[in-house]
Amino acid sequence: MTRPPRPRGALHYDKWPMVFDELVDRLASRGLEIPDADSAARYLCHIGYYRLSPYTILFQQGRPDHLFRKGTEFDYVLNLYVFDRALRLFVMDALERVEVVVHAALTDHMSTTYDDPHWYTDASLFRDRGKHGRLLRIVRDTCEERLRETPDTGEDSLVHRYLRVRVPSVPVGRSHTGSQVFACVSCDPDAASRGDIRR
Repeated sequence: MTRPPRPRGALHYDKWPMVFDELVDRLASRGLEIPDADSAARYLCHIGYYRLSPYTILFQQGRPDHLFRKGTEFDYVLNLYVFDRALRLFVMDALERVEVVVHAALTDHMSTTYDDPHWYTDASLFRDRGKHGRLLRIVRDTCEERLRETPDTGEDSLVHRYLRVRVPSVPVGRSHTGSQVFACVSCDPDAASRGDIRR
């Protein structure tokens, strides 16, 4: 069931654009200590005022005046942003490694168990046939979209396989279809006894 959209607010947006020096002055007027205004303006230019703003909340006394606690320096906010960015990149790198391993394990297990590199085309292995149909549409649409790209954009392994093989109509998938497979791979319970992903 589709949830209806939330109602829009009734406020009128009345904020005006400000140059970086004005943004630095605004932060300073709220009590943020900024020893090097030029350096702070450069950081705002490269990061963005509204991207950096959420990191200031920890150092504020409270809303709605957004005043900073005494002794808060611009570097404290910047260091929190840098730490969060580094942590996010670290976590995303770790998740990508896990995703690759799980994709490989899933594809290898299912392909060898059913002796079929196109196991994900078999609707009997999926509990939800509707999701299975959507998966195949995603795979086909992705393949067709990639084939419409110009040759100078480069040919990855998905396009390479798809161009060489006509039957079946979808390519052998590993990482290319893994995310979509995980989204709907609730396999048939009866298939579990035959060695599917539930094991």
